[in-house]
Amino acid sequence: MKKRYIRNILRLLISGGLFFFLILKFKVNISGIVTFLQNPYILTICLIISIIIIPFLAAWRWKIILRITNLQEGIISLLKINFLSIFWGFLMPSADGFALIRIYLLEKKHASNSGFAGSSVIWEKYLGLIILLSIVFCGSFFADDYLNTTILRLLLIFFYIMFSVIFFLLKGTWLTSLFNSWYKKTKIRIFLYFYNLSRAIKKFRLQNTLPLILFPIISIQLLAIFTVYLIFIAFNLNIPFHIHLVLLPLIQLISLFPITVGGFGLREGAFIYFYGFFDVQPELAFTISILYFLILTGIPAFIGGLISMREQIYSLKSE
Repeated sequence: MKKRYIRNILRLLISGGLFFFLILKFKVNISGIVTFLQNPYILTICLIISIIIIPFLAAWRWKIILRITNLQEGIISLLKINFLSIFWGFLMPSADGFALIRIYLLEKKHASNSGFAGSSVIWEKYLGLIILLSIVFCGSFFADDYLNTTILRLLLIFFYIMFSVIFFLLKGTWLTSLFNSWYKKTKIRIFLYFYNLSRAIKKFRLQNTLPLILFPIISIQLLAIFTVYLIFIAFNLNIPFHIHLVLLPLIQLISLFPITVGGFGLREGAFIYFYGFFDVQPELAFTISILYFLILTGIPAFIGGLISMREQIYSLKSE
């Protein structure tokens, strides 16, 4: 009982410490924002998209995938897991490191179906990246007057080929056999988990899932791009929507590279570089990048931090 009490105290301290670290980390030059900001009320729409519409669409998308894998979770439960994972995954490498936290939290709830929760996240991310590339490809046909789209399309074709290879590897039997062999030789439990995960990935019925989740996936991607468009409008920068349709997915892909914490630096540099072609001042592009991150990730992370601290306080009271 005492050990559990101490463990919960430590969790509460870690939650609070990380929560307030995020508050300090997300501090932006307020005077700079006020100087550039022309239509602040537009940001209210961005917040509604960020903390209400996108989270519900994401939970709905995940619920559909889980149902295909025979795992049942409610929308509210998945909302909670998503917010918690954004909070705890903030310090993970790349801008999408919270996917690992999502896998951990759901696997913990469904320990008897080891691997299936993880497979749902992997297929969700895989399909999301394919659709993100498709959005860039479609948007490139509207941006010929602004960008060198020939090189861009060749690069996208390379990514399509790479993801096709990954698809056939995931659906093959060699990974399952490899992890099974390693587990039998070493009896290390992590290899058993990867064996179960690879089996679940292989069994996933993609053809049944894709038609059901296309709408929420595309909606989430387009809403994120629309949010950036609105932020630029708030700063009185009327860059055509189809330009954002090309640039933002590229920035999102760049920020996924696991070389910085949370994609910091990569994302801001990409904003400055790409939007510099449209005469956006570097300091303004940097400010918009930070504000975009605050709205789409920072505020949901704060919500996740509040949920985390509430859980620890409730756990301490029940001791």
